[in-house]
Amino acid sequence: MKMFSSQGRGLKLLCKILIFFSLISPAFAYTSKINVENNAFMHNSKGVTLMSQKKYKSALKEFNIAIRLLPNNPVTHPIYNNIGVTYLELAKNSIKSFAPDSFMLARHAEGAFLRAIGYYPAHFSYYINLVETYELMGVLDAVCVEYQNNESLYAPIVVALIYKKQGKILEAQGVVDEFKQRNPELIINKNLDEYFK
Repeated sequence: MKMFSSQGRGLKLLCKILIFFSLISPAFAYTSKINVENNAFMHNSKGVTLMSQKKYKSALKEFNIAIRLLPNNPVTHPIYNNIGVTYLELAKNSIKSFAPDSFMLARHAEGAFLRAIGYYPAHFSYYINLVETYELMGVLDAVCVEYQNNESLYAPIVVALIYKKQGKILEAQGVVDEFKQRNPELIINKNLDEYFK
C-alpha cells in the first residue's frame, strides 16, 4: 500500500509539473516569437549601419541572418529591400571596376526587390529601386514590354517609372493617371502624385 501511495504522489507531482508547463508555454512561445523578431530587426539595423559604412558584404551577412530568423515572413519586406539596395551598390561598384559579376549582382538585387514588393506592394520606393536595377542592367525596354503585358495590379507603376527614366514624361503621366482612375483607393497614389508632378 505504501508503494501505491508514493506512486500516487509522484503521479500528482508529474501532473502538477505538466499543468504548470502547459500554462506557461503559450506565454513562453509568444515571448520567444517577439525575441526572434527583435533579434532579426537588430541584425537588420546592424546591416544598415554597415551599409552606411560601405561594408556591403558584412551588411549582407547581417541581412541574411535576419531573413533566416524570420523565413517566409511578410514583415521582412524592409530587410529584402535592404538586401536589394546592398546588391545594387555592389553591382554599381562592380561596373566601375569592370568586374564581370555586375550583372549577377544586379540580378540578386532584382530578386530581393521583387520579394520586398511581393510582401508589401504598397511601398513605392521598392519600385523605384527595382527600376534603377533594370536601368543598370540595360534592360528597360524589354522589362517595359514585359510589364505592359503583366496583369498584376501594380505593373503600371513599373511601366510609368521606366517611361520617366526614358524621358517619356507624358506617357508616364498617362499611365499614372489611368492607374489612379482604376484604383482611387490605393495608398500608393499619394506617392505617385508626389513623384510624377
